[in-house]
Amino acid sequence: MFVLHKVLRLFGVNREAATGYALILPWMIGFLVWNLGPFVASLYLSFTEYTILAPPTWIGFDNYVEMFTDDRSFWRVLRFTLGYSVINVPLGLIGALITATLLNQNVKGLGAWRTLYYLPAVLPAAATALLWRWMLASNGLINSTLEPIYNLFNVERPAWLTNPDMVLPAYIMMGLWGVFGANTVILLAGLKNIPRDLYDAAKVDGAGRVST
Repeated sequence: MFVLHKVLRLFGVNREAATGYALILPWMIGFLVWNLGPFVASLYLSFTEYTILAPPTWIGFDNYVEMFTDDRSFWRVLRFTLGYSVINVPLGLIGALITATLLNQNVKGLGAWRTLYYLPAVLPAAATALLWRWMLASNGLINSTLEPIYNLFNVERPAWLTNPDMVLPAYIMMGLWGVFGANTVILLAGLKNIPRDLYDAAKVDGAGRVST
């Protein structure tokens, strides 16, 4: 980064811009190698017949025609993805906004709360998978906690891991758990940057406790 900064300065780039380019370079390299590169390669391979053992053969839109006409699983996967997005995205944002608003008050140990909420975003995927496998087991934490409700309505424990009808609810729970903390921290950072004068002005104009 230091070398890049010096090179940009030699080409007449101002100090602030050169520092920004130098700092963003590692992220850009990672994005090109691990995100954009595989995406472009996958897009190209989608127009080919590729068996891994032989070089890809260009076949145009044949794969897409087969997907839309003969592949029954495509529409099922599409419905699942749409259902997940419609439920998970709004719930994740609304819940994170409410939590961030509560944490924006004078809360003791705010740093500890931020760490706890953000922890799911940095946990290893393997550890997260094992944790959810234990929680969603038939005698796991979730079913054991909800046992009084099951008894109240006289229903059996749901088989989160084996019943196809429970896949979407289970996946939504795991998805919310993964993004909730990150969204909360980001929204809380934005709320912290709002000048206190705006809150005072809103109260003078008649805004209530909930509004502010």
